[in-house]
Amino acid sequence: MRAKASELIKAVGEPWIRRLGPKPTLEAVTGVYQIAAMVWNSSRLPLSRDREHFMVKIRELMRKCLPELNHDQVEKLFLKLKSKALDLYPTDHRHIFSVTVRQRTVEEFEILAVSARGTDVADGAGNIGGATEP
Repeated sequence: MRAKASELIKAVGEPWIRRLGPKPTLEAVTGVYQIAAMVWNSSRLPLSRDREHFMVKIRELMRKCLPELNHDQVEKLFLKLKSKALDLYPTDHRHIFSVTVRQRTVEEFEILAVSARGTDVADGAGNIGGATEP
């Protein structure tokens, strides 16, 4: 059985979420999961030059979001996110189109993600199918 898209993003973003502390803001959690979706998507691109291009952009965004970390610390965190995306679900090629985070309590968040099968995006057929998953 495939994991929900929201579960994929939660798993990929987990190393960064732990860094936020016990009571993170909704904005911080949303930013983490949106970047986790970008890491996920870039790791599913079929061409290595495309993957690397987007991963460079993601690293730049992470450095802006994490000014307290030096270059090496951001790189280490990026590699953890990328590794999670590739290692946990190696045969899942869906693309994540959007991530929404809702705050339930001070410490609990709900992740909603919209995904589509990777073959619909990568095969050039112009067919995009997706579903919203809580």
